[in-house]
Amino acid sequence: MVAIIVLLLLAGALFFFKFLMSFTIKNQIRYPPTQNCTDIGAMFNDNITVGSDYYEYAKRDSKFAEAGQGTGIY
Repeated sequence: MVAIIVLLLLAGALFFFKFLMSFTIKNQIRYPPTQNCTDIGAMFNDNITVGSDYYEYAKRDSKFAEAGQGTGIY
């Protein structure tokens, strides 16, 4: 009986840690830890407005950035 209880507790702890790990990975993808906006901003001379080079580049890069493959550091 004790062995069954211990196994159930271990299995529960395993699932709990797996859940926490998946939550951590989702947050790391959502908020990249090493994003350097200054370096990306230095690539452009104009401001961030609709129609500017910066805006057009961001629009083209958005689907890749959402997939974790854009200009940012992931």
